[in-house]
Amino acid sequence: ARNVRLLAINPKNYDALLGAGRAALRLGDAQAAVGFFGRAEEVNSAHWAPKAGQASALAMMGEATAALGMFE
Repeated sequence: ARNVRLLAINPKNYDALLGAGRAALRLGDAQAAVGFFGRAEEVNSAHWAPKAGQASALAMMGEATAALGMFE
């Protein structure tokens, strides 16, 4: 909830996007996680964390081949 409040103030808050993505993964909402991590990657494409988060979400959705490609 904290991350969503921060995103309401600043939709490009990188740390809040990562936090929301991680929370979505913990709750089992892989679709939401992909969205949050995708937005985080738009803000900071040079960092590894958004790609790792997206890969984790893809693995959760059963997309193992796509996940492995992103983990690389």
